Amino acid sequence: MADDCSRCREELARLTEENAALRRAALAFGSLAERLNLALQEERKLRQRGTSGRETAEAVNCSTSATARMRHSGVQS
Repeated sequence: MADDCSRCREELARLTEENAALRRAALAFGSLAERLNLALQEERKLRQRGTSGRETAEAVNCSTSATARMRHSGVQS
């Protein structure tokens, strides 16, 4: 019986630490996603101001590949 209690306490400690690590990872991921979103918003603003309706081939190719990568990775803008 005492051995069972000891194993349960060890498992509880392990799961508690794993939970804390997952929460830290989730916060880091959320922060990264927010930074990406802000960077994309800024890029869109600069592109709209800088091109005045005329996008260069380079800007179109750059933004298209970035957008495709984001869609592929599941990032929502």
